[in-house]
Amino acid sequence: MKCRVVFDNGRADGRFSSEGELNCDGNAFSLEYVLDGDKCRLCYRGGILTQRRCGKVNLDMSFSENAETGCIIKDGDASGRIDIFTGKLNAVTDEGGVKVFVDYTLGGERSTLRISAEAVN
Repeated sequence: MKCRVVFDNGRADGRFSSEGELNCDGNAFSLEYVLDGDKCRLCYRGGILTQRRCGKVNLDMSFSENAETGCIIKDGDASGRIDIFTGKLNAVTDEGGVKVFVDYTLGGERSTLRISAEAVN
């Protein structure tokens, strides 16, 4: 389904919105959208949230509550892996879309992120 995607990290400059394509399957979902010209895909299944971004910035990230995972950057000299610790991960799906909350630490910096994808007609 076509949807409006909103990412919000709670900072003054930390809100982004885009159009996307959402596919739900029970409590699992996949969401495709464009960020600064890059193709992105966000997937949730079995308590694990993954994000893939391809274009000017290339990265793969995964989040799993109370677990250490990683962010893999594939960008020339800046390539490598950064550890992610996810303290809280909550994803809710319904007929109107999805809502996700993530509280995580990446490279020593704690962040929160709210993601929503709501169906549009």
